[in-house]
Amino acid sequence: MVFDRLKGIVTDKPYTLNLADPDGKKLEFESGGGITSMGHYVFAAEMTQGGEGTHVSLNVHTGDNTPKALLDGWKNQKAGEKLLKTLDEAV
Repeated sequence: MVFDRLKGIVTDKPYTLNLADPDGKKLEFESGGGITSMGHYVFAAEMTQGGEGTHVSLNVHTGDNTPKALLDGWKNQKAGEKLLKTLDEAV
């Protein structure tokens, strides 16, 4: 259920889905640069079943062709938090 919801969010929003592995419960996708950013974010999500539900592990980093900046870590964290909040609201 969580895998399908996240995949739906990725395909509905301005992301590009690069990999969807329903057996391994993995998604890889990226977002394009916006007005305030020169590059894009690359996301890797993996879902595992736990005792209390599904655990989502999300890795976010800037794309290879994106200029590096001091605030990258903060921006990556915010992009990840925004995506997880959207997923939480959808589930």
